[in-house]
Amino acid sequence: MKKILLMIMSLFILSSCQKDEEERFSLDNSAFGIEKIVINDSTYSLKPNSFLIEKTSNSPLVLVGTSYSSHSLELNYAWMSQTEGLTSANITSTKGVVSVIHTEAETTSSIILTVRTTSPEAQITYTISAHR
Repeated sequence: MKKILLMIMSLFILSSCQKDEEERFSLDNSAFGIEKIVINDSTYSLKPNSFLIEKTSNSPLVLVGTSYSSHSLELNYAWMSQTEGLTSANITSTKGVVSVIHTEAETTSSIILTVRTTSPEAQITYTISAHR
């Protein structure tokens, strides 16, 4: 009788254990509500159904790298202008909290634009760097 009771308890314990699964969602612009990015007083939008910056043929922006995880995306751009330095950048989002960090080093200038959302919990970061 004890063996049967032990087997029933073991089955109950094993069947009640569940692995917590991470919330899955599609990382797209609808979660962030990004409307525009302004760099040096020029307005850029995002390509349709993408996080990539839509640019004109004479734009000095060049995509140099990306990084992706289940809840975050990083896009790295180089500002490749011989005549115009990278002086300012901002991002407009209707659904996320925006932060802008401007860093200066001896040979480079970088602006990091980040949008964070809480529902779903996600983050997108645009880093724009230029040689000085």
